[in-house]
Amino acid sequence: MDALKENGYDVISVGKIRDIFDGEGITEAYKSKSSVHGMEQTIDILQNNDFTGLCFVNLVDFDALWGHRRNPEGYAKEVESFDVKLGELLKNLKEDDLLMITADHGNDPTWTGTEPYERAGTAVSLFP
Repeated sequence: MDALKENGYDVISVGKIRDIFDGEGITEAYKSKSSVHGMEQTIDILQNNDFTGLCFVNLVDFDALWGHRRNPEGYAKEVESFDVKLGELLKNLKEDDLLMITADHGNDPTWTGTEPYERAGTAVSLFP
């Protein structure tokens, strides 16, 4: 992210990305109230900002609200909400944009263990 910023590219963070990287390499930051809010912010950024670089999004509700609390019903509803917002986001991508969706580790909200590697968050990265 530092290299992008140093070379004149935008590095926009949504969610807790700015906190995770202690502001390093970030040119603009947005705090989110929820994963849905983070997706709404990202859609708004795509619709209203003509930027070149990286928009790095962290959606914590999958992990913090549903995975850690072993709530499969909440997790399923979150996936459904994400799917709707993802459809909206896809409609706003330009032909040469790159969208990457990753999880930082696996999660099964029905798992009975407490090991950290069974928890997950979701990050969305956009490269227009």
